[in-house]
Amino acid sequence: MVDSLACQLFDAVTARRINRLSIVRHIIRVTHPKPPIGPAAQALITMITDEIKRVTTFVVRRIVQWQAQGVNIDQAMLSLSTYVGHTMVTNTYWYLSAVPELMALAAGRFESFTARREVQDA
Repeated sequence: MVDSLACQLFDAVTARRINRLSIVRHIIRVTHPKPPIGPAAQALITMITDEIKRVTTFVVRRIVQWQAQGVNIDQAMLSLSTYVGHTMVTNTYWYLSAVPELMALAAGRFESFTARREVQDA
């Protein structure tokens, strides 16, 4: 009887049926919380996070510098991608959309491109 009642419960927030498996998972999470991470694992997480910050800072500064120097970023992006160890150049292009400063530079460059195009068409 209890089993069938549990299967009929509805989650009020998401309005979806709660099955037995989700109830068991919830009970396990509540009764067996994950142990805290050890110092070695915490040091590894910190080291990886610091490396990601260094790479991000390097890529952003390099693209801003290229923009200021008038370098064709599309042509230089492949070498930058290889240098930082990305296997796909699209992973490096991600920084253009993720960093507001680079997005503003890219938008300004696009606006100047479209403004020149409109003048030529007129």
